[in-house]
Order: sequence, then structure tokens, then C-alpha cells
Amino acid sequence: MAEQDETMVQDTVSEARATDGVETAAPEDVTNTQAEEYRALLQRERADFINYRRRVDAERGAQIGQARADALMPILPLLDDLERAAGEAPEELRDQPWVKGVLLITGKLDSAVRAAGLERIDALGQPFDPYLHEAFLNQAHSSIPAGHVSMVMRPGYRVGDRVVRAAQVAVSQGPSDGEGSPEES
Repeated sequence: MAEQDETMVQDTVSEARATDGVETAAPEDVTNTQAEEYRALLQRERADFINYRRRVDAERGAQIGQARADALMPILPLLDDLERAAGEAPEELRDQPWVKGVLLITGKLDSAVRAAGLERIDALGQPFDPYLHEAFLNQAHSSIPAGHVSMVMRPGYRVGDRVVRAAQVAVSQGPSDGEGSPEES
């Protein structure tokens, strides 16, 4: 019986040692596994936050561009009228103070809107693009190929890649076949 008790004690001690080894290893494995999971979760959250910040910055940039375009839009007719007046001033009156004033104001307004990011769309001679141009007229033109802008009636403007106002243009039909009159579209 004593031998049997001693064998049982040894078996219990052996089991306890085996269990201690497993218990000691298991918390380390669990801790390492949890640490890996937390690290992966943190990396995903950081990536999500970086993407969120980029998206917010892009949206903020778009809103600023929209606000800039909205603020400049009412100024465009004024700029058009001043440029038209400056272009139509007779040469003999260009020395008059009021004509010089109109020319000076036109130049300053043009500089101010350019500084605000507004740029004129270069349309004359370019292929017609409905995103940039608004066709008002089709006309025969001997030197401009068909489908290209032959005349700009009102300039177009953009802020960055965004078109604020499309240019109103005449589109060439190419050389005339004996018909010299333009056709309205």
C-alpha cells in the first residue's frame, strides 16, 4: 500500500510538472498571439486613419476650389465688359485719362483673378471639346480644320481642372464649298 501511495504521489508530481510546463507556455503563447492581433488591429486602424485624413484633405481642397469658383463667377461678366471696352477704345483716345483708367482697371482686375487661381481657357484653333467649349455657331473657315474652334465670342475660365465657365465659340466646318454664309447651330 505504501508503494501504491508513493507511486500515486510520483504520478501526481509528474502530472503537476507537466501541467506547470503547459500552463507556463500557454500564457506566453496567448500573450504573443494577443500581441500580434493587437498589432495587426493597430496597423489597420492607423491605415484607416491615414486614408480618412487623405479623404478629408481632398474634400477640403475640393470645397476650397468650389468656394473660389463661386466667388469669382460674378466677377467674370465685369471682366468681360472691361476687356471689351478696352479692346474697342479708339487709338486716338488711348491717351485720354479715362481710357487709361479703364485699361488700368482691366489689367488690375485680370491680375487679381489670375492671382486667385482663375485661368483663361485657350480655345482659338483648338479641337472642339464640349467640356471646355459651348458651340454657338458653325462656320466655314479656310485656314482652320473642321471641328476646331474658329472664333471665341466669350472666353472661358477654369480654376485648376474645374471649368468655371465654358468658352462660347464658333466651330469651323472646314473650307467652304462655295457657300460663304455661316450657319447657326
